[in-house]
Amino acid sequence: MRVAPEFDFYARLIEQFPETRLRQFAEWRQVECLRRNSLQFSWRSSYISDSAAAEIRRKLIARYEKVQAPEGSVPWAWAQMRIGRTYYSGNDYEKAAELYRSVSEVMPNGPDKVRALLDLTVTLRKLEQREKAIKAAASVLALTNVEWNDRMFELFSPLSSSRGHSQLMAEGFRQALNN
Repeated sequence: MRVAPEFDFYARLIEQFPETRLRQFAEWRQVECLRRNSLQFSWRSSYISDSAAAEIRRKLIARYEKVQAPEGSVPWAWAQMRIGRTYYSGNDYEKAAELYRSVSEVMPNGPDKVRALLDLTVTLRKLEQREKAIKAAASVLALTNVEWNDRMFELFSPLSSSRGHSQLMAEGFRQALNN
């Protein structure tokens, strides 16, 4: 499988600026190149075996875990969210919820915290932890609204939708969970 040319660009950035804050963003973007590449590979193939998909997820998680970013930084949150998404796609909802909870507890109020809480809500619903999901949705409602339109998985959209409005989504979750 061929890797995008951007992968080499980020490798050069890491090599040229090893002691700057740029490194953590470049490391994250480098893994994103691999993730997008694996998505394109799986879309092109008519069938990808469960074992091949599991191996791709394992490799991506290992790469995201190597991103050297301090806890609470944006690249740290992004890496944790991608690891959570990868666990979620492999039906390991417990690990995904743990990561989303961690990001939501560490990050200040803002888009990363909102996305983590929305993903936590969806994941807790999967785990049939209704009361915790209601609490996570209520936490989103207490924060500033975040809107997104994620084209081609480039940005971070919550698990529930590639377009949205966090307040409406959280209220919908809360109402559905209360019924």
